[in-house]
Amino acid sequence: GSSMGIGTMLVRGCLLLGILLPFASSDCTINRDALFSCATSDHAWMTASYPELWWEGTDQGTSGARLTPMDYVRQYLRCCLYCVWSLEYPSSEPIVTLYGTTLDCDTFLNDFQTFDRDSNEKLTRSEFQAYLDMPLNTVLIEKQFLDPEYVFSAADLDKDKLISSGEFMVLRHFWAIAELTRSGPTAFSNDTTLDSIADGRLGGFFIDQGQLALWFTQAFTEAQNMYANRQSEGWDPQLLRDATDVEKADVFNLMDLDRSGFISLEEHYFRVFADVNGDGWLSNGEYYESLYRNVNDAKEPDNRFLYPINFNEHDWNRDGQVTFLERKFVAADSNGDDTLSLSEWTRADFPAGFVTDSQEMTRIRYFYFTALLACAKDGTWSSDCILDVRFQNVPPFSTAELAASTASDVGGKNITEAAGNTCDGDAFCTLGRACSYFGYCHDTTNLVPVGNFPRFVR
Repeated sequence: GSSMGIGTMLVRGCLLLGILLPFASSDCTINRDALFSCATSDHAWMTASYPELWWEGTDQGTSGARLTPMDYVRQYLRCCLYCVWSLEYPSSEPIVTLYGTTLDCDTFLNDFQTFDRDSNEKLTRSEFQAYLDMPLNTVLIEKQFLDPEYVFSAADLDKDKLISSGEFMVLRHFWAIAELTRSGPTAFSNDTTLDSIADGRLGGFFIDQGQLALWFTQAFTEAQNMYANRQSEGWDPQLLRDATDVEKADVFNLMDLDRSGFISLEEHYFRVFADVNGDGWLSNGEYYESLYRNVNDAKEPDNRFLYPINFNEHDWNRDGQVTFLERKFVAADSNGDDTLSLSEWTRADFPAGFVTDSQEMTRIRYFYFTALLACAKDGTWSSDCILDVRFQNVPPFSTAELAASTASDVGGKNITEAAGNTCDGDAFCTLGRACSYFGYCHDTTNLVPVGNFPRFVR
């Protein structure tokens, strides 16, 4: 193998411990807080080493199978995942970047330790103010582009009203897109004005397509400068290129898990960190390695094998998988009453029209909402829809675009034209909204869904 110094030795040690002692307390693979504690020496090695050759730092060296830079980090150095940003293009081998003063996880740690005045590894709301007082945040808050209380709440993934070091690293990794481009939202919908953005969806704490386009350009430039400066050492700047318009759109869709047109911290954390194997949902093991809540009201840890309370709170249908939309409902339910009010629904960046002041979103109604989203997520009747589901042909469950679309013989099931997808009577429409003919409704009086829920196809 190549001579890569102490960084490689540490990487190999982390790998071997994970293989030889899979159930031991390997900080890189088991302890959920330690997953965000990259050693300074490892970060320095990654920054100084040619990413295309990171894979040579495995225990098998140059004799092993070649890995892309991101695959190498995920398999061999997960505790440093928050130190690297994948640009997600080209699809065959995405470009990575970790260069420049803004993209520096050592700085993130130093900031956390400075803000943590009582050194208890948690930031209170008062201590967190120091982060909100950083230059970009100050400007966005003063201009009412950003709600500081929402930022704190969103970063608090386990809802204990404190920010752990891991939660802080996730926050900085997500918001690095805004910090590097030094920009807030660049586009506004018809119902959003400059004055109201902090009071609207996600408290202004999101990434939109304009910001992501700026991020591509700036992050690419940072990487290009590093490669050019080290060309004499074999770094090839020709391996880097800016994204095409198609790639930018594809990457945005990859990040925008709920197709809302905005990327939240919840989406970023779920996709980049929590979903370890990238299959689109969380297993029991992935959930309990994550930063999501894992204790009961008495602060006692869940028994993930005998009684996984918090996992079950997310996994409504008990199929052993937590989808992003299941997680999103739990995260949006700020008062924990198992329903989403109009303000909770709007704040969490759900589409308008499904919730009113007089009709909240219950879990049963949300089941049908997720079915609709899976079947019509792009505004037309999707070929990804594997269910024969009929929706009431009135807004917001039916639109002109949806009514004009057709699909037939999808997945072996005949799906009629969407214009004809009108329920045959109130007995077949949940709350006058939607119905399924695949056994999910077993009682026409309350129509509680049973069996496997339709999954959201990412």
